[in-house]
Amino acid sequence: MVVDVDRPAIWRELGWWVGHGAVAGVLAGVLFMMFQLMVAGFQTAGEGFFLPLRATATLFAGPEAMQPDFPLVRAVGLGFGAHILLCAIGGMLVGLLAAIGLAGWGVGLIGVGALYGLFLWLLAGVGLAPTGWVQYLRASEPLVQVFAYVVFFGIALGSYLAYIGPRRSPEPDWMTRSHSRYGRSGARRAA
Repeated sequence: MVVDVDRPAIWRELGWWVGHGAVAGVLAGVLFMMFQLMVAGFQTAGEGFFLPLRATATLFAGPEAMQPDFPLVRAVGLGFGAHILLCAIGGMLVGLLAAIGLAGWGVGLIGVGALYGLFLWLLAGVGLAPTGWVQYLRASEPLVQVFAYVVFFGIALGSYLAYIGPRRSPEPDWMTRSHSRYGRSGARRAA
């Protein structure tokens, strides 16, 4: 019988990256939504401040969430929940890419995040998003949306992963290894 000793370490590494990808996705998603809310507020003179959250709420509540008679608190709650869920899944996907082989890229993960944000914008532009969000994107300025997706989601996501990436070697360095319970190497200084 052959036992694969390295398997738990591989799964642990995969779980580490996917978990941090979810955290990065949520943090980047909050930043992205804050920018979207500000842009919507400025474009509508404050009347459509919650429009991005209403648009995202269509994932769970359907097109009725965009209607003015739909309760605002419910639309904001459903929209925020749907948005955070989608961002966590998106972050987990980038974390999975990092675990598979991009973890060694370091700062290159920021570029991967930017490309991922651009890819998400393209997917939303062709209609692979909640119906209300697709309508919201069509009504807003395209360059502002590309900027939001690339900078406020993609680069933020990649920056977190590049920063938090494990910067440890698999084996302890000879200078940091301790042979004593007091932290000294055990070597004696000549008098």
